Amino acid sequence: MVSFIGIGGLGLVSIGGGLVSALPSYRVGDINPLAMLDFKHGYYSVPWSFTRASVATYVDAHGAVQTASINKPRYERTAEGRRALLLEGSATNFLTTHTNPTNLAGFTKTGDANGVFSLVDDATELEAAGLSEIVTSGKVFKVDNSAGISDVWVNSAVTVGAVGPFAMQLQYRGGGADCSVYLTGQSSDRTLLESEGYARAVKVSTATDTTQKMVIRVSPGRVIYFTMAQLEAGLGATSYIPQSGVATTRAADIVAPIDVSGMDLSAGYSLVAKGQMDASAGLFDRVVQLDAGDDLSRQHFMWRISASSFQSEVYDNGVAQATFVASGGPQLGDDFAIAMAAGPDHFQTARNGVAGAKDSAVVFSAPVNLRLASSYASSRPARLLLESVLVYPGLLSEAQLIGVTA
Repeated sequence: MVSFIGIGGLGLVSIGGGLVSALPSYRVGDINPLAMLDFKHGYYSVPWSFTRASVATYVDAHGAVQTASINKPRYERTAEGRRALLLEGSATNFLTTHTNPTNLAGFTKTGDANGVFSLVDDATELEAAGLSEIVTSGKVFKVDNSAGISDVWVNSAVTVGAVGPFAMQLQYRGGGADCSVYLTGQSSDRTLLESEGYARAVKVSTATDTTQKMVIRVSPGRVIYFTMAQLEAGLGATSYIPQSGVATTRAADIVAPIDVSGMDLSAGYSLVAKGQMDASAGLFDRVVQLDAGDDLSRQHFMWRISASSFQSEVYDNGVAQATFVASGGPQLGDDFAIAMAAGPDHFQTARNGVAGAKDSAVVFSAPVNLRLASSYASSRPARLLLESVLVYPGLLSEAQLIGVTA
């Protein structure tokens, strides 16, 4: 449970009565936010509760992979280097290799006989490879084709149980030339591997059979170190899921609905959200939603995969009232900033400094719940980083909406 106002030795902070000077300034014109969840700085004006029924990994501020215990939130950095709350849906790692491998089981080497596939546990070599900080057992896979005259392939077969999109990832160092990673049948569409330090390689392909192979191709004269391989269903890679020889599932990050009924937003309000969407899970992935107790009457931000766009919408009693979609703008993996002013007969929004036209024919139901990375039905994005969410008690102007998202 996270339930406090202000941290970092600053003491209690009055939000409704004005922000103190020790806090970042979120005042817009003469309007202060009623509700503030600033994960970048760690300032919260409303209680929020977090659960996750399993451990989960994350990358800390120093680039090292860490593990968060059950029911502990994770924080990572956006592409712009800002701290954000990491929220992911449930996912399963189908590859049965170990987090820190103890043997070569599960992998098969083919190709040039001069290529050597081995485990490395020498601390000096691991440090030189830039991998020592991301393993704890002191072992990574190594494919050494420096003496080869033709390609070497290392692959791991896995039963995925279904056809459809799958995302593959691994942490690696080395490569170059024609070194690559791909899934069975996708060799013409490969992710090339070349890194001076360790890097994360991601490949998304569509499985056409219930059994797939992850294939690592190492060209002559090249060496690759790799670890933390993963294969999961979906359109994008999420955080690494450790496992020990069997397919393992990471539970979803769940922020309980936040009660905003006492804020009296019936005359309208403005909502601002900033962050980064890394991987989508469905057709409409909710980023932030305010609703009157169900999905029928809601105001929300979401990622719409068919439009490759963030958009804002207002629904009342199941009927769409207004929608804002702007072409271009931030894509998956980019930082987004989106805002809306919504109320009776009023809807206007902006995304990354681009505003939409005002709609003055909107039926509006005052929200009582604030939901992060979730709809009322609990559908969740595959991977979302939320930097901040703010609710203002008034309707921001078009210029102000542009200003808070630029």
